[in-house]
Amino acid sequence: MYSPDISQHKEKPVSLRITPVFFKDLDSNVTAGSYPKGSAVYSSPTSVVKAYGFISAVQRYTANNGTLAEQFGRDSGEPVSAVDLTWSYAAFLTAVTGRRRGPCVVLGPAAIVSATTCERSIDPSTQNTAAAFHLASPDDLNWFSSHNCTTINGDITLLGSFNGSFSLPNVTSISGIITSTTLTETFELTSIALPDVLYLGGININLPSGQGIIDVSAPKATAAGSISLAVPLTGAVDFRSLKQATSISLAGNYSSVRFDSLEQVYGNLSMRGSDAVATNPLDNEAYGQLPLSFPALKSATFIQFSGVITEFSMPVLETANVQSNTYFGPSGLSIHNYGAPLDLDLPKLDSVGDVLDLEGAISSLSLDSLQSTQANITVDSSSFLDVNFTSLYSAGTIQLNGNITSAGFPSLTGVTGITINSTNPINCGSFQRAIQKAAPNSNSTCNGTGVTGTGGRGLSTHAKVGIAVGVSIAGIMIVALFIWYEQRTARNYKVQAGFYWRPQIPLQERTWRRSAREDEPPPPYSMHPPAA
Repeated sequence: MYSPDISQHKEKPVSLRITPVFFKDLDSNVTAGSYPKGSAVYSSPTSVVKAYGFISAVQRYTANNGTLAEQFGRDSGEPVSAVDLTWSYAAFLTAVTGRRRGPCVVLGPAAIVSATTCERSIDPSTQNTAAAFHLASPDDLNWFSSHNCTTINGDITLLGSFNGSFSLPNVTSISGIITSTTLTETFELTSIALPDVLYLGGININLPSGQGIIDVSAPKATAAGSISLAVPLTGAVDFRSLKQATSISLAGNYSSVRFDSLEQVYGNLSMRGSDAVATNPLDNEAYGQLPLSFPALKSATFIQFSGVITEFSMPVLETANVQSNTYFGPSGLSIHNYGAPLDLDLPKLDSVGDVLDLEGAISSLSLDSLQSTQANITVDSSSFLDVNFTSLYSAGTIQLNGNITSAGFPSLTGVTGITINSTNPINCGSFQRAIQKAAPNSNSTCNGTGVTGTGGRGLSTHAKVGIAVGVSIAGIMIVALFIWYEQRTARNYKVQAGFYWRPQIPLQERTWRRSAREDEPPPPYSMHPPAA
């Protein structure tokens, strides 16, 4: 299939001939003529040549140890034929070379390099030699190539004097961990390059504060143990083919993180940048930047992200929960964003362990598949956020803090308790209905700068007492003001009418009382009062 394509590609310009009928069978619309390589007519039949389904099956289902099968089960993808057949490898290499339009692969004595398994020495007399995998400088790496090492059994330790790049080409498997001893001022690791590694036991590197930029690359690795990196400045991580790992922990500032194919993490998946709230989230030097894109991740035991998150994508994540009975740590999901407001969209997440903690700048939240969890749910948003648990019918506790503008629990039937403390006006109606149905006897509260809603246990006892006292004081003040106003009006009226509020002349004290007859006339009127 590929030979005619290679022949045509070498011609300038490309001449597509109808006979033999190779290209005609691939594309019935092709006509005879000369076509440049960039033309659509040229691209159409040549792209069909590479549309070979077996190649994609091999890419997806080849085992971690590199064994190549001829046939794969349609449903599970498991190999169903014999493996390690020489002609299978020869045919596959020929096909790959043809797809690249390269020269044919020569398989013979001159092209064969014997694979060697190199094991770490335990002889005390060789502890500080490359044979014992204690590396003092990049020059010690030449020992692996000189011994044709393709498989390395044992840990590789970088000594404090190591300065430069760590590169191991042609090595396909490292069973141990790449690590370092106590670092010195002269230690500087600029990169870790594992271009051909398919399996990696692990990496455990904690760089000193003065370390510069570092790149860690294992683009072909499909399985790994524990990956732990602490980068003080800027790093780039490329594990684009990695499908499963025991645990992953990245700390620091990362310009690029590639886990394109990662499907499962059996333990913790942790990425931690700066814990300080970014006044300028675009300042890459001041804050740990975390581009988080895991397009294929389906499950992990405990996911923890903290820092200035510049990108977030986990479209197929289903499980953040315990996957092994030997694991005793926390399980669930914890995301703290100290950068610009972030859309947290987890449309497939349906299983969460004991923690669901979302804090920081969150502009939107989607958990449409989450129906039941024993987790204690905490949402503390520094940006305006509508929270709506559309499908959730049971949970441990629910705590909503910060700039919560609304909260909805339309399906909730069981919960230990709900607490809402919003810095914004909030309608507690949905909260009250949820509490009446899911936890009528719980000590749940809904507080905000302005609270609306009727019925239920919407307000705490302290809030109710405060409102009652406030209303009483206001009522007393209004009544007192009304009485004062009425008295003042009456006094002004009497003054204007010639009456006085108090007697202008003291009244005489009477010592006797005379009964006047009804027919006796009153005394004569006088403008002058009698003398005392």
